[in-house]
This record gives sequence, C-alpha cells and structure tokens, in this order.
Amino acid sequence: MNPTWSRIAEALPMWLAPNLVTVIGFVPLCVVFVASWYIDPFFGQAPPRWLSFSWCGTMLFYQTMDAVDGKQARRTGSSSPLGQLFDHGLDCVSNLLQHAAVASIACSSSMPWLLFSMEAMMIGFLLAAWQEYHTGVFPTAAGEVGVTECQFSVMSTMLLAGVVGPEVWQGFLLAAPDSLLLKATAAVVCAMWVAPVVTTLKAAGPIAIQELAPIAATFVAARFWQPELLASSPRLVLLLTGLNLFWMNIQLIVFTMARMPYSSAQWCVLPFVASVGASWALPVSTARVVLISHTLVFACWLVVWIASVVQQLKLKLGVSMFSIKKRS
Repeated sequence: MNPTWSRIAEALPMWLAPNLVTVIGFVPLCVVFVASWYIDPFFGQAPPRWLSFSWCGTMLFYQTMDAVDGKQARRTGSSSPLGQLFDHGLDCVSNLLQHAAVASIACSSSMPWLLFSMEAMMIGFLLAAWQEYHTGVFPTAAGEVGVTECQFSVMSTMLLAGVVGPEVWQGFLLAAPDSLLLKATAAVVCAMWVAPVVTTLKAAGPIAIQELAPIAATFVAARFWQPELLASSPRLVLLLTGLNLFWMNIQLIVFTMARMPYSSAQWCVLPFVASVGASWALPVSTARVVLISHTLVFACWLVVWIASVVQQLKLKLGVSMFSIKKRS
C-alpha cells in the first residue's frame, strides 16, 4: 500500500496541513459512528447493509489519510510533536469507533465478549504507547501481523456483512458459546499484550509494572457492570470504559514527547469504579442517569485538557494546528 499512499501524498497541495489531512479522514468515521448509534443504540438489530458498506468505506478512507498525513508532513517540512500527538490520539479514538462497527454486526450476542474485545484493542494500543514511553520505539506489529493487516481484516468483515448481510456473522456468533468466544479473544489478546510488556520490562525493569495498575483496575472493574444496565446502555458502557483507557493513553503520548513522569495513580479510576458500584446500588434508570452524566462530564473534561495541551505545544513550538507557517 505504501506506493499508493505516496502517490496520494504527492497529489496533495503543499498548503494542506498534515493535521488537516488526518481530520479529513477522521470526520467521516465519526459520522458513521453517530449514525450507527442512532439506528441501533442497543446492538439489538442487524444494521442495514448500507451502514456496513459505510463503515468499510470510512475505515479505508481513514486508514489512507492516516498513512498520508506523515508523508505530507515530510513533504512540507512541518513535522512536529503536535502532529504526533494528533495522529496517535486520533488513532486511539478510531480504535473505539472501529470496534463499534464490529459490535454492530454482533447484535449483542455476547456483551462480555464485546466489552472484552474493545478493551483488548484499547489496551493493546496503550501498551504500545507505554513501550514507546520507556524505549522510544512504538511497535506497530505483533510478529508478521501489523496494524494495516488488522484494519483490512475489520474492513473485510464489514464488506462481507454489506454484500451478504450481517446474518453471516450473527449466525456464527450466536452459535458459538460465550466461553469459546472469550477464550478465542483472550488467546489473541495475550499475543498482543505479551510482547510490549516483556520488551518494556527488559528496558525499564520490574518497577515499571506499577504504571499498569490503573489499567488493570479499569479492566477488572469493567467486569462488574450490572447486567441490566449493560443490556440497556451497552454503547454508553463501552464509551465510558474506552474513554478511561484513552485518557491514560493520551497522557503517555504527551509525557513521552515532553519527557515527563507518568503517574501510576490515575484519578479517573475512582469515579469509574464508583459508577460500576452505582450500577448495583441504584435502580437501573437512576444508574443510567449517573452513567450518562459521568460520560458527558468526563468527555468534556478530556476536550478541555487536550485543548490546553495543544495550546501549550503551539506556543512552545511556534507551530499552527491546521495551517503551515511560511518560512521566513
């Protein structure tokens, strides 16, 4: 794919900022995510075929723009840490959105599996950022299988759902026991997680393992969502859990660039555990209000924090977010 991406980059105008290339690819993915939520908020029905095609098309478009933005940065001489933050940050969010695509054709066949698979994707990306924090190398593959191959696998899944119908996947998922799905997913996850953990511990020593404590706490707490709340608000639960992991990830990205210490005490774990506890202590309707409020407040706080970081980077580096400054 690299020759194709290079030709696309060469066709772009020199005034087009790399971050703008990333946004152009990311926005359609968000639009399809919102449409998917609106059409089926509970993962309870088969998505229309046009939605599966839309997922496939927007994933391919985002993958292309994500590959082209770095080439555009080198062409225009506008590479910067801000671009790295923007690129890796949106990649992390895109994992959450693309998981929603797979979840839409699963139709709640196994909510524990859907939650676990989402965490697997997010934590896999997080561990890669953790490895970069300690070693300076961001891994993009596990053996011979890399990010591009995984993306094409998801796109192929959505394309087949569009051509044949999502029933082709639902039949398999509904027939397979939950335990088999979880075991199969766990096997893949182990392959994804072991390599960066081993590499990082070799470089930084056993003391670095304490930095994974908030990730482990979030992962364990997510196993205890009240089943009725999980069934009535599956997308909200997935979103809140994903945002907590995203928050830890974006900190690792920023602190890697700034060479700042990453704290093993992450405050976001406490309200997350509290919301999980509230799902058992409160009526489902009230717990859902708590879940919605928590998600909205946390999402807004994330936006404010990221905007603050971006502004500081712009001032420190003398760069613009969505434009290329002319060299004097």
